[in-house]
Amino acid sequence: MAWRARLGEAGDSGLELSLGLPAYFAKPSGLDAGEEPGDAATFALQAAKGSDGSKARMFVATAKRLRVLKSSDLPTQAVEFLVPHRMVASMDVPAKGGFSFDLCPRNGMLEKKGLKVPGFRKTGTTIVGLVFADGVVLGADTRATEGPIVADKNCEKIHYMAPNIYCCGAGTAADTEAITGHVSAALVLGGVDCTGPHLHTVYPHGSTDTLPFATMGSGSLAAMSVFESKYKEGLTWEEGIQLVSEAIRAGIFNDLGSGSNVDVCVITKGKTEYLRNHQLPNPRTYVSSKGYSFVQGQTKVLSTKITPFKTKGEVAVGDAMEE
Repeated sequence: MAWRARLGEAGDSGLELSLGLPAYFAKPSGLDAGEEPGDAATFALQAAKGSDGSKARMFVATAKRLRVLKSSDLPTQAVEFLVPHRMVASMDVPAKGGFSFDLCPRNGMLEKKGLKVPGFRKTGTTIVGLVFADGVVLGADTRATEGPIVADKNCEKIHYMAPNIYCCGAGTAADTEAITGHVSAALVLGGVDCTGPHLHTVYPHGSTDTLPFATMGSGSLAAMSVFESKYKEGLTWEEGIQLVSEAIRAGIFNDLGSGSNVDVCVITKGKTEYLRNHQLPNPRTYVSSKGYSFVQGQTKVLSTKITPFKTKGEVAVGDAMEE
């Protein structure tokens, strides 16, 4: 609802007071439909004392931030702001939660001044995990990429954390190999403790989820389509491995950043099975009968740098008491 009143005498071309409040603000006592109060400040104060006074105060704070509330002329709780004659401004209190774009103008200004905005990190991988009746099954493909180049066809993406905890990493191979858990990598963390199986995801920006099944990486959408259509509670050991393998294969065949083989890790209470190269969906079907020979010197050497090793002197370790 919107309420308006005019400052000054009747007929003046002065300013209007406009009150834009959502319908959930309490109507002041004695004010019937179609009536207008004589004092805007009184109306706002009564609204602030209603069932949702905190929202009224939030409204005041929002109006002040937008520099449309002239608090020097009005009471602190008065939800009023000054606008030109015959112009009505109305504002709803934003709902709790959701996205906040308050810093977008600042970021745009900094970018124009030369600040380099961080780019999006490419995660050429498919990693998945699910909870089954007796534990957790994790899966990953084995292709490591460096941009458009396949750097390794059979790398390990399922990392040991503890005897009962393993972690799949999606991100740059250097980050996940050097320090699993770095925020630049997306992770699927699974394990079993005394309370049962657990499956968590850690996003590159730091947020976490606890889910019965999860996928991450560039092939995650293809893998998720398999989980969403076939996952059910109480899967057996064989069914869990089969479903994880199918999800990884979906990522391998539908995502250029994923490929090669399927690795699976099954974690149960007191036991862990790492099934390295559990499936080989992309076998090499052609090998030349003549073999391959590469003539030396076909690749041009752009520069050479030789760094000699410095030998360290040997230190004899003796008994200090002998002296």
